[in-house]
Amino acid sequence: MKRLPDRRSLATRVADLIRDEVLGGEWKEALPGQRALADRFRVSRPTIAAAVAQLRRERLLRVEPGRPSRVMRSAASRRSRPAASRTIRVLSTLPFDNLSYRSLYCFCELERRLAEEGYRIEIHSEPVLRKAHPFAMLERLARMPPAACWILHGARPEIQAWFARRSLPVVLTSAAEEGLDLPFVDFAYEAMARHAAGLLLRQGHRRVGLLLNRHARVGERRLERTLREEIEVCARADGRLFTFEQDGAPGSVERAMAQARDGATSVSAILATGTGVAMLALGHLAQNGARVPRDLSFLCCQEDPLIQCHVPDVTRYRGSMRGFARAVQRLTLDVAAGSAVRRNILLMPEFHRGATLAPSR
Repeated sequence: MKRLPDRRSLATRVADLIRDEVLGGEWKEALPGQRALADRFRVSRPTIAAAVAQLRRERLLRVEPGRPSRVMRSAASRRSRPAASRTIRVLSTLPFDNLSYRSLYCFCELERRLAEEGYRIEIHSEPVLRKAHPFAMLERLARMPPAACWILHGARPEIQAWFARRSLPVVLTSAAEEGLDLPFVDFAYEAMARHAAGLLLRQGHRRVGLLLNRHARVGERRLERTLREEIEVCARADGRLFTFEQDGAPGSVERAMAQARDGATSVSAILATGTGVAMLALGHLAQNGARVPRDLSFLCCQEDPLIQCHVPDVTRYRGSMRGFARAVQRLTLDVAAGSAVRRNILLMPEFHRGATLAPSR
């Protein structure tokens, strides 16, 4: 028999989805607000209101003005045994408009891959988590229906520790803080540092600068430590690594670059940890008449479409965001399935020689 088109209204189909969630035990006492439901089902708030009105007529919900829609007690007897959660929650401490191209691409690829496995992804952007005491917000998030796994993006040490104390299923998109046994995916910064140090030393560079964010993540701090060890040990007495801390703002990067060209702390090569900082630094050099790589060699630890357009072609490490998303997906599925095996995945970027690395003069 041929299947006929589904001619029911959108509100009726959304009501079916909400009913399934209620009877499946996703919402035991009350529904989220209309805005949250609209975001979840990707429909308008009037459509959500129409769907809720239908469920009220079915005596599944009790609706009162100004209050969340409550689940009727009679619905409890109709509930089936709760199924395992098929929701994956991504928690970002940065607002969406501040996320990098790399992060946005990773989230989109991750959503597509997890959907193929039957999971629905929820992305929560909570800049308040960057404050000194984010625990009230974390407690509110914890009261949401259980998630099969949480993916933490840009999580500070106290947030990682909070999830660890509660033994919540979690995957980090950067290395876990020291002492925390949490699964993560990250790039192999220590291996990258050893490779970069070897390149620079073979080109005769002995005074090397590192543009490092003052709120650097664990992987970037390990890169700094390994780079210092390689340069100062292998080059012996004349090897020196100068760390120029900045916060990513143009003025901060400009001051760091001024230090890198000052007599006492001048360097012949610079390694930047991020593409945004790299572009600001290269712009500062061009504005001040410095020629790259004739006057200063320059390397970057990341790649994005913007830095690909720079002339001369920037020497850099190209981490595959598709590969990164694939690794996060694999680890997330393991954690969601309750795998007892602790796995940390380190990915080695591909080196792109470019045209900004030259022998020291």
